[in-house]
Amino acid sequence: MRGLIDEFIFPPETEQVVGIARDGLPVALAISYKLGVPLGVAWPQRCSERVVVGGPISLRRPTLIVDDTTRTGKTLKLVKTKFDDPLTVVLFTDHLELVDLSIMPPGDEWIVPEWEQDEESTVYETGFDLDGVICPDARPWERMLYMSEAWVHARQRRKCILVKPPRSALIVTGRPERDASLTIDWLVRHGIYNAIVFNKGEPTKADAVKTKVQAIETFSIKRFYESDPEQAAALRVACPGVEVIVP
Repeated sequence: MRGLIDEFIFPPETEQVVGIARDGLPVALAISYKLGVPLGVAWPQRCSERVVVGGPISLRRPTLIVDDTTRTGKTLKLVKTKFDDPLTVVLFTDHLELVDLSIMPPGDEWIVPEWEQDEESTVYETGFDLDGVICPDARPWERMLYMSEAWVHARQRRKCILVKPPRSALIVTGRPERDASLTIDWLVRHGIYNAIVFNKGEPTKADAVKTKVQAIETFSIKRFYESDPEQAAALRVACPGVEVIVP
C-alpha cells in the first residue's frame, strides 16, 4: 500500500487529510505522512445520520477525505457534508462514480467486506461502556481534563487507559453527543478506533441505559461491560439474554 501511495499524485492544494474510522485510517495516515499535512478522524455514528470529526483540523480548509473502499458512497457523502472544500479518495473501488480519486484501478471482482455491509447486518458480540471501563470515570465537568494525562495520574492514580477493547467490540457510552469530539480525540490519542455510539438523550442514567439497550438490541450484543452497578442491573432486566459484566 505504501508504494502505491508514494507513486500516486494527490491534489497539491490539499491542506489536511481526514480518515474515516476505522479502516480508512491506515490509508489516511500514509497519505498524511507523504503530504506532510495534519491528520484528522471522521467517525460516522452507527445509530444516527451524523458524523463526528476530531483532530487538529479545520472544516474550512481544502480536505482530502480518505476511506479504504466504498460500495454505496453513503459514508463518504455523509462525511463530505462536514467540509467546505472536500475531495474524496479511496484505496480501491469498483464504483469510480462515487469518488473523486481512486488509488488502485477497478478489479474484475468485487467482494463486499464486513465493514461495508448494511448497518442492520452488523453484529458486535461484545459491547463496552466507556467511563469506568475503558477510561477512568469522571464527572461531566471534569472530562475536559482528560486532555491532560498528568491530571488523571495525579488525581485518580490510575492508568489513563484501563482496558483497550478488541477491535471487533462496540463502545456504547452514556456521554451525550456534544462530548463526541473531545471523546474521539481522546480515543484516537490512545490508539482506540472502535465504532462508538453516543447517548442522544440527556446525560442521565435513564437515558444512558436507554441508549445501551438500543445498541445491544440493534447490534445483537451478547456480552456487555458496564462500570455502574445500577445501570448494569437495569441492563440485565431489559436484556435478559445478555451477559452484563461489572469489572
